[in-house]
Order: sequence, then structure tokens, then C-alpha cells
Amino acid sequence: MAPAGKALGFYNEANDWFCNAGLPSDLTIVIGGVNFHLHKFPLLSRSGKIEKLIKETQNNDKGACLITLDEIPGGTNGFLVAVKFCYGVPVELTPRNIIMVYFLADYLEMTDVYGDDNLFSKAENYFHKNVLKNWKEYGCSSKL
Repeated sequence: MAPAGKALGFYNEANDWFCNAGLPSDLTIVIGGVNFHLHKFPLLSRSGKIEKLIKETQNNDKGACLITLDEIPGGTNGFLVAVKFCYGVPVELTPRNIIMVYFLADYLEMTDVYGDDNLFSKAENYFHKNVLKNWKEYGCSSKL
């Protein structure tokens, strides 16, 4: 078992994703019928959108919170990348996933306002340093 609050990873059972952080979940986010059983603090400390939705949903109730996000860039796979990032689990940025991660981070408002070197700036930096710099290597033409 992980030390309290420290995520060692995520696992799924049927349509449910769980974080093995050693603490009970106090936040469920539903995306396309998939339930993510999470913890408020790691997400609201990194995502402006999640912070706002938690405040709207809680209505002075300090208990568990349920949020539905139907039209999220990248769907459940993309959201899992953002969740891992929020919990400090390493995520890999690649030329194949960078556009999805960029739009997802923008949608979730994961800017540096919600933590230094947040997902949006990491995605933006990766895109500029690794994709644009090697544009021709990826088979992209600059002709318009």
C-alpha cells in the first residue's frame, strides 16, 4: 500500500479507475460512462476547471463530489494522462500524444496559475522544442 496521499499508480476494474494512494476517494469524475475515483486536492491544485466544478458541485457539502465531463479532449485516455500528472506519476509526452495533451491541458485550465511547470506549459514547451524543431523528421512539409 502507498503512503497516505502518495499515488503509486492507477488501476482499473471494469468501468472504474482507482488511485492506489491509500486514502478513500472523495471525488468521482465520470467521462463517457467511465468512473474515475480520485481525490480532490491533487486535481484542484493543478486544474482551474476541476477547482471550479468542485466548488459548483459541493454546495457547502464537504463530502464526496461527483462531476461529469462529457466532452473532454482525449476522452478517458487523455484524462488519465492529466490525472497521473496531477498525482505526480510520470507521464510521457510524445509527438503522437502532444496535441491531445495540449488541448486537454487547455480545457482543464492546467496553467502555471495552478502550479509551476503545469501540464499546459510542459505540453507547449515539448511541442516547440521537440516537434516544431524536428518538423521535417516527422514527415511534415512546410509548403502551403
